[in-house]
Amino acid sequence: MERTRQMHIEERERRLALLNKLMEDENLDAIAVHGNGAMAYQADMKYMTDLVTPCGHIFAIMLKGQQPVAVYGRPDSQFHARLNSFLDPENIVMDPDMVGFICRQINGIPKDRPRVGVPMLEEYPKFFTDALLATKAEIVDIYDAFVTAKAPKAPYELQLIQEASDLSIRSFEEVIKMIEPGMTEKQVIGFAEGFLRTNGAEDLLILMRGEYPHPFINRPRFRKIGPDDVFVFSVEIAGVYGYWTQIIRPIFMSKKAYPKTYDILCQEKEAILAGVEKFRPGNRICDISEAITKVAKKYDLKEGIWAGHSMGIDLGDGYNIGLPNKMEIVPNMILTFHPSLLDADGEGVLYADTYASTEGEAKCLTAKYQDSPYLDDLRKIIK
Repeated sequence: MERTRQMHIEERERRLALLNKLMEDENLDAIAVHGNGAMAYQADMKYMTDLVTPCGHIFAIMLKGQQPVAVYGRPDSQFHARLNSFLDPENIVMDPDMVGFICRQINGIPKDRPRVGVPMLEEYPKFFTDALLATKAEIVDIYDAFVTAKAPKAPYELQLIQEASDLSIRSFEEVIKMIEPGMTEKQVIGFAEGFLRTNGAEDLLILMRGEYPHPFINRPRFRKIGPDDVFVFSVEIAGVYGYWTQIIRPIFMSKKAYPKTYDILCQEKEAILAGVEKFRPGNRICDISEAITKVAKKYDLKEGIWAGHSMGIDLGDGYNIGLPNKMEIVPNMILTFHPSLLDADGEGVLYADTYASTEGEAKCLTAKYQDSPYLDDLRKIIK
């Protein structure tokens, strides 16, 4: 999708309206955010300013009823940011004392004790939070409120996530065409990364597993893929304009490959579908977790660390599928399901699809190649 300046501005106004409502609901005078070049630590900044930084730090503040102001510490960063952000150019400033700039903005609020919300107070850099706490403001952790505000996606965002999902599926198709026993893990993943970059992926995290045990994924090695291996292909990517999605597809190199693993794969898919059934308005994220747990107990399987997570403007996008998460489900939320179920011996296999909630039944954004995992079967379908 080609993004016009008008679409960019419309999305800015939608988000700022949500953030102003959040400030009204939480009795805030401002929101202060931080971003860096690490995946999963960019969502707050991207949501408020549409900006990221490839390295170092970026800070921003939004005063109630005003457009946010983002601050970089170098003029080259400011120059490039002004070309890409939906903020007006004058709202992207350069100041080597970035934290001092934010604190001066807070201390300039015409109140004795303004309330300033910070979405990730415990995970932001200590030098930033210490400086915030030294201002005249009351600093409030608004993590839950911020995540809830940005969880439902606009049609504009849903289309970009769908396009990223389509690209992830295409990368799987290309891997199926080229993978052969004797190739190294690095050859397969390097090919996939090149394909994704060539076709528009802005950022990516490709992990895999080519040997027993299969419930875990890591970075590829020079290990050769065996003729009876299970090759777990996991791709998390940000497509054009930086919207994230994920698929995981195990590839059974032969029909003799790990029959017990195949059985667990079928049970894991059953657990995913049970969770997806609960991914609809009126339920909560914990209801999804309970449904997955019920299937795990049915087959006497243990559960992994989490059953999946949100997706969208950043890797993970702020919340996980788990019993402690009481977040209400509304239309247009995005979740990637990967329960990671294990038997008593620690065997299992990862599989994942990404879904969007709707007014009724959830929609799968990666709904291809969900049946047979065997390489020969997949090659009959993928030409």
